[in-house]
Parts: sequence; C-alpha cells; structure tokens
Amino acid sequence: MSHSPLMRKLEPRDHLGHEFFQTTDTLKQQLHSNPPDVIIVFGPDHFNGFRWNMMPPFCIGTAATSMSDWDIHVEKLDVPEDLALNLIKDLRGRDFDVAMSREMQVDHGITIPLELLMDGFASIPVIPVFINCVAPPLPSARRCRMLGKAVGKFFGERDLDVLFIGSGGISHDPPHPAFNDLPDSVKDIMLGRAPWGRDQERARQQRIISAANALADGEEPCLPPNVDWDKGVLAILQRQMLTYADALDDDWITANGGRGGQEIKAWLAAFAALEGAAGTYSADLLYHEVVPEWMTGMAIMTAYPQHRAEG
Repeated sequence: MSHSPLMRKLEPRDHLGHEFFQTTDTLKQQLHSNPPDVIIVFGPDHFNGFRWNMMPPFCIGTAATSMSDWDIHVEKLDVPEDLALNLIKDLRGRDFDVAMSREMQVDHGITIPLELLMDGFASIPVIPVFINCVAPPLPSARRCRMLGKAVGKFFGERDLDVLFIGSGGISHDPPHPAFNDLPDSVKDIMLGRAPWGRDQERARQQRIISAANALADGEEPCLPPNVDWDKGVLAILQRQMLTYADALDDDWITANGGRGGQEIKAWLAAFAALEGAAGTYSADLLYHEVVPEWMTGMAIMTAYPQHRAEG
C-alpha cells in the first residue's frame, strides 16, 4: 500500500483519492472480519524516528510507539516482544544482523497503513520492520528482497496467520534537500542533536504542501510521478518476478521514480516475505492512480498463497 501524509491535509480535486479510501475501507472490513495473528509491516522512516546519527539499513522493533508527525495520534503498538526477539535471532542464523530497537518510534511510513486498516494501532499485534529508504548508503533492492524472504521463512515455519504489509509510495519526489545543502540548525536536527520543534515541523510540512499544490497546478518543483515506472515495478511484484528487482540500481530508481521511489523496496520485502513463507502467490492490483495533490503514484495490491487463492 502506498502512503502519503498529504492525504491528511489536501483534498484531491477529482475522484482518484476517494477511490483509494474506498479500497482501504473494503480491506479494513475484511481484516476486521478475519484478523491475522500478527501483522509484519515493512516501511520507511522520514528522518523522524531514525536520523543520521544512527541510520541502520534494517531495524526490527520489539516495542514501538507511533509518532505525532502529520498530526497522527501517539499510541503504543501491540508488539509481541518474544516473537520479535525470536525473529531477530532467527535472522541472525540466516546471515542478517538486523538492528533491534526496544523503543522504536515509527512515523507515517509505518503508521498510515495501520491507521487505515485497523481500529487503533494496538488492536492487532504488529511487528515493525524499518527499511532505510532515504539516507545513503541505502540497502540494495536485492538485499531488501533477501531480508523479506528470510522473514517469510521464519513465519512459514510457524502455525500463525500472518499479514505482511509493504508500506511505501510508488514514484514520488518529495522536496528533501541533500544533507550538505542544509543549514546548520537543520543538520543538528538530522543528526539527532536537537528535536524537531513544532515550528520546524510546521515549516517542513508547509514546504511539502506547497510543492504538492504546485505539482497539482501543473508546475514541477519536483519530479512528477511516473506512471510507466510505476507499472513496471508493480508488474515485477504482481507476476512474482522478484529476482528481476535485483537489477534495480538506486540511481536508476531515483532518476525514474524520484527520491521517494526507493520506498518500493518495502513492497519488495513484503512480497518476498510472502514468497518465503508460502511459495507461489497470486496477486491483484486493486488500485493505481497518480494523485497530484498527494505528489505520489498511489497503489494498493493484495496477494495470497496460490493454494489459498485457488481455494
């Protein structure tokens, strides 16, 4: 599922955004009628919970709390600690030394899908898996796929009903300047030396809102969403051609899908997790549109193990 915090601030000028919410409402009803034992959500962070003073490629939370970015409510997630710890231990045996957080702060990159699909962040057990999609050096697409598959193998060996969520925009290019171009006061925030003050947070949000309005008016302060690029990467996932993604170079992703296009790696990890847990799967693209006011190629895809889809 794509996320865009702008959906909390800007009303689309046509039906496109409304159809996105209609689709998530339907999925929420399905999830409510048949809740999983646990949700594993692969998602990024936007220099809120993770900053340049310590930026791991991957991190799993054994406890987590939502952040208030974009006015999202603050609430502890119901993280099953023992299961998360066993997952981390198992990944070490599969050559993944992931970082661990006993107090993970998760921003809208992980919370927006949970907000749309659940009755509160603590209504279903959740294990958050952070993937660095913003701060070079980035984990490669291949490594993200392999991590997802390793997570899936862990759960495939357990008698649990699991929902894997990959949270990220498809093509989008938010106006984030390079680190060296930042003023010293903002560098201090990015390095964890100072908190995001309310004024700085409002200014940051307004900068993004202004860019989104300009994009909707036909201006291009950033790269516009790339529909053809979206279709190409979504096809790789839908057709279970995941190893093809190994060749997706970071520079190519940014040049064609924007700086935010790196978030497709969260989708890749989630589909690889399903593949690792259950083998062949069947996937349906439920929604894909560019919503200019949200600056993003927005998409929702569901997938089930092949044997379940056939049943």
